[in-house]
Amino acid sequence: MEKKAEAFATAAHYGQSRDDGEPYISHPARVVNTLKEMGVEDADLLCAAWLHDVIEDTEWSYDDIREIFNRTIADIVRELTLKLPDKYPDDWTTEDRRELKTLVLMGKASSMSIKACIIKLADRIDNLQGAKETWKPARTNAYGEQALRMMSAMKKNMNSGYNLESEDWPAYCRIFDYAAATCSNTYKDLSK
Repeated sequence: MEKKAEAFATAAHYGQSRDDGEPYISHPARVVNTLKEMGVEDADLLCAAWLHDVIEDTEWSYDDIREIFNRTIADIVRELTLKLPDKYPDDWTTEDRRELKTLVLMGKASSMSIKACIIKLADRIDNLQGAKETWKPARTNAYGEQALRMMSAMKKNMNSGYNLESEDWPAYCRIFDYAAATCSNTYKDLSK
């Protein structure tokens, strides 16, 4: 199933590129590799990691992913999707748009499943690692600060009593803690 998700994501993101010009699919590939390095073996979680930007950045929908893969994968991808307006008021700056995205993300982070949280942290780790080469320091700092606020919202959600209906809950919590520490350390390293 993971190979199918990789092939689907590769086709869906065909022609798209990252800020540094590399093919977009390199980002989901690094997110998946980060998760595997953290010990993630959950097939649905790894498939969702390949697909995490498909709804947000392509023409594919939640229903498409549910039909092609399964509902669990589609639900995780939907949790990770930030759909923002296509058009903003004329007087909105780039900073205004980023602030809206931050507010939407904070709202989502406080209710994400632990599987979506883990993918989002791996996503942040990859984005922060690439930020030093392609982003201005102000953007990198804002993104890093946003990541720290997001992790705090996620942790509060986890501590508020929601749980994964699985005996794997402690393992997912360990992976989350490891991912959060890695994300935080990556940001601190950039700030030096």
